[in-house]
Amino acid sequence: MLTRTLLQLRTAVLEEARMETSDFTDATELNRLINKSIERLRDKVLAMPGGFALVGKVATLSGTGPVLTLPTDCMQVYQLLTQASQGQQVDHIAEEDRPYAVEATGTLSFRLEYIPSFTRLVNDGDTYTFLPAWADYVECDVAASLLEMEESDPSAKLRRRDDALEVLMLHASRSRHSSPTKVRDVRFRRWPYAQTAYKYRLEGLNQLRIYQVERYGA
Repeated sequence: MLTRTLLQLRTAVLEEARMETSDFTDATELNRLINKSIERLRDKVLAMPGGFALVGKVATLSGTGPVLTLPTDCMQVYQLLTQASQGQQVDHIAEEDRPYAVEATGTLSFRLEYIPSFTRLVNDGDTYTFLPAWADYVECDVAASLLEMEESDPSAKLRRRDDALEVLMLHASRSRHSSPTKVRDVRFRRWPYAQTAYKYRLEGLNQLRIYQVERYGA
């Protein structure tokens, strides 16, 4: 993993664009472009097969039902699983399930896989840590933006940026193949006995309401 401070990123960007002594831009604009580039990179990585393993986080979500509070840095729920040895996926409750649903009570515990929010870099000493190729991507991406604004040719920087992205894609692919396969919850089938499954509904910005849904096969 590679860590860079905001100051280090600004310095590297100016070197990439060969604008170390230029007054074409300032720290405020560079900070904005750097943060925007990191956010863009995170979105690209998440869109890759296996990308969640590089960006996502895992936590135990537990408490007394039916409402459980998400981690403070949770931007999006990626997957919720029961805590069994081969956890079943807990799906968002569907309209067709509501007549069979009751709020889950008692002590509840799930495996939460989520996408954390990005904390923007503001101060010179603020840091971001990711796989080594991320810094090459951001530095070349922002340098290319500066060159475009200056009406210079950014093609060399864009090629280096894309090369860095390919390295990250390779890491994502490896993470995908090395991750254990999870048993996903199946939809209700027409079995001749009752089936019970957990479902959830997002409540507000940081809570999940958990339901137990029981249906009988025909």
